Amino acid sequence: MRAFPVILLAACAGQAYPDTVDPSPLLGAWKMTPEDLAARREVTADPWEFASACVLEMEFFEDGTVETNWVNREHPCDFVRMPFKDDAGRTPKSLEVGGAIQSCIWEIEQGALRLACDQGTILPRDFLYALRLAPVRTREVRGAEALVGRWRGPAFGGQVGIIDVSADGSLRWDDVRGRIEIRGQTVDVTVPDGARKCRYRATAERLTLHCRPAEEGYPIAMFDRGGANVLRTTVFRRVD
Repeated sequence: MRAFPVILLAACAGQAYPDTVDPSPLLGAWKMTPEDLAARREVTADPWEFASACVLEMEFFEDGTVETNWVNREHPCDFVRMPFKDDAGRTPKSLEVGGAIQSCIWEIEQGALRLACDQGTILPRDFLYALRLAPVRTREVRGAEALVGRWRGPAFGGQVGIIDVSADGSLRWDDVRGRIEIRGQTVDVTVPDGARKCRYRATAERLTLHCRPAEEGYPIAMFDRGGANVLRTTVFRRVD
């Protein structure tokens, strides 16, 4: 699946999922338990085939996007932000992630999310290989401290982006030195090949950046569904 960015572009571009009257029951963060991951490694016919060292994590946002890993078999621990669409009115309830990337059925049982997914557009027939994800609380971090550290980007395109941010605002982005300045929910990045204006969201474990050339101004949202712009949002993992 080295062509993942192309798949994501084709699947997500133009996906204008309408706002529903009621918020999705999936909103918030969910995390697979270590016990469920250990049991998953014993399954030989699992359609997901993600017997990896990391647990599945999903965080659903009110803008109709989800940050999740387990979307690329070669790099299952890397995260991506994509549109989602859920239908809580059908039986069983359905979930579409990234257009044509994953199709799932789900239910919330005793406060936990029971989720069965297949790659592509065909829904699973049942919950035979369902995962169990527990709700978790995430705390967003803002200010200079939010970005300080080393961050590793996804390897879907074959090249891993690394960002090192120091407390004094100095920056190394893919071995290129520059400066970063935080302005509320946005950041200005200055590197030799040009300036970028970004919107950011940070937690203790992840940093999401939506950047574009400075002449285009700051992004107004964390995700842009317009054509190739879907690839401008990148989710980094803290590695320090």
